[in-house]
Amino acid sequence: MKPDKNNRAEVMKNMSKEEPMESEGSECSGFGIEMLMYHALNAVKICRLQYNLLNCKEYEEAVKYKAALDAFAEVVEDIYDYENYGFFSTTVHVKESGLPCNIRCGCDREWSLEPYLDKHQKPRFAKVIRFENRRGKEPGYDRKNDLCMTISDTPEILEGRDRCVLTDDEIQQIKDFVITNREAILAHARGDTGSCEFLEACMKHASPL
Repeated sequence: MKPDKNNRAEVMKNMSKEEPMESEGSECSGFGIEMLMYHALNAVKICRLQYNLLNCKEYEEAVKYKAALDAFAEVVEDIYDYENYGFFSTTVHVKESGLPCNIRCGCDREWSLEPYLDKHQKPRFAKVIRFENRRGKEPGYDRKNDLCMTISDTPEILEGRDRCVLTDDEIQQIKDFVITNREAILAHARGDTGSCEFLEACMKHASPL
């Protein structure tokens, strides 16, 4: 199975249908750039997921494709991180929540969506929060290492348990946070509440350190 350019084009087409971008006039604001980077980043994530399914990674074409994808991803991730920083999520800090790590809950509908492949290898989007994948307060943490926890009555780590360095008990604490605050998290993701209102709602059930 070789990388299929038509398949990548189909991914982009499906993404644009499921998550349409709105524009007004000819100007491109900072938020408009952020949305462009959001869609580019999701395209990269989906391509990476599909690449992992290849059974011919040793082929020269596949090696070159992976190198090009990684180089493009590095640029897109950096730009998206700068554009996105602090505007589209609210951080729930360890000291206030008593959780084992900081978590980030979206205050923007699109930020709260993360692509994955379903059992038919089709790209889909899950509603998620993001949490720091580290033990304690290790310095120099890169937010690109964050993992996603699905927002549901039965939350799961979208990337899989083996990617997470937290203990089972620590992971369960994050799951309990999602279950307890599910409606508040979803309301915040829709933009119905601001950061202060959202944090106040979450702290009602928190156990600060």
